[in-house]
Amino acid sequence: MDGLEDLAEAALSGLLQQLQIQSTVEIGHSSRDALLFRICEEIKSMPIITKTLVFRGGISLNGLRMLHRALKENESINELQFVSLKSPEEVQGAIECCRVQPRIQSLSLRSYTTGRRADREGIAATICNALFWSKGTSGLQTLEIASYPIGARGAQILTEAVASDTHLTTLRLVDCDLRSDSASSIAHMIKMNKHLQDLDLSFNPHFLGSEITRELTFKTLIRRGLIFNTTLLDLRLEQYGCVPIKRASLDRQLRISKFRAAFEKSGRSPFDLPIDLWTHILARVALKPSILYLFLQEGAIVLFR
Repeated sequence: MDGLEDLAEAALSGLLQQLQIQSTVEIGHSSRDALLFRICEEIKSMPIITKTLVFRGGISLNGLRMLHRALKENESINELQFVSLKSPEEVQGAIECCRVQPRIQSLSLRSYTTGRRADREGIAATICNALFWSKGTSGLQTLEIASYPIGARGAQILTEAVASDTHLTTLRLVDCDLRSDSASSIAHMIKMNKHLQDLDLSFNPHFLGSEITRELTFKTLIRRGLIFNTTLLDLRLEQYGCVPIKRASLDRQLRISKFRAAFEKSGRSPFDLPIDLWTHILARVALKPSILYLFLQEGAIVLFR
């Protein structure tokens, strides 16, 4: 036993030292409350270098309460990552740890495994309740949900909440078992949200499972969402395997949105260009007449969308 205790003490000493010298610290045995208690005491009482805390292997509700109290008094940490939480109560506790400190602007929730549909929807509802529906918003700018099989209904619950959020700039729903019928709710979120800049829907094979599904999904995202949006800068859709996704229509719409946003920001009409610039435009049109069509189309979208 003495040998085990010595190893545990050495591991703890190593973690406490990392808090003083590393920007990211991973806690691999966070479910051990005695270990977490010592770490939380360090977070509360000492100035630390660490900006990102990663909890692997789960964390108990008691551990989350200790962390909550410690973060109240810490002004260094601005990102939390939780891996393998085991219940909606733990998910809620993790989110409450973010809400207690305004400096925390990034939250990652990864690897929650459940087969029951009610549990899937419950997790999405728990996240929404803690982040968006409770009194006083969290102020998070980045939210990553990865390997949480929330499914189509969970995605609908989550995207309806994000649609009216005014803080998030980055949302990642990676490997969340999104389905093709999630496209409508995601498009609605893109249409309504005026702050989101980065959306990652990667590694959801059912979402873009076949060429037909992919084409319908892209059309839905564009026609119901992207044509109304001027803030989204990046939409990631990486998938398993080496076959590249043909996403030219999506990328074109993102470019049009940026074009429109630039004119809206300047308060000018897209056709209100300096006279000397028209000489160059007409010269390009003479070489490639299709440019004129593209220019007029993008201008018309700005004016008459």
